[in-house]
Amino acid sequence: MKSLIEIKAEHENACAEFVKTRDFGRAAEEAARAASVGFALAERTAGAVADAHTRDAEGWLELAEELKGRQSAVGSRQSAVGSR
Repeated sequence: MKSLIEIKAEHENACAEFVKTRDFGRAAEEAARAASVGFALAERTAGAVADAHTRDAEGWLELAEELKGRQSAVGSRQSAVGSR
């Protein structure tokens, strides 16, 4: 059985791969999943370690929102090009 750290790393790596291929929607999903696992790690720890997991998870959530915005922008541009 995989640890939460391993699962989180898989989502982080998947996010990076989707960014490389400019699939921002799927990258956003993976970033959100990494955040979710990060919050689960924070719940299982205490003190400075929990705080570090929480900050990291919040960063992944921010990235997920940014990537969603990129996906929307890409979709808008593709629609505009297709309507010409």
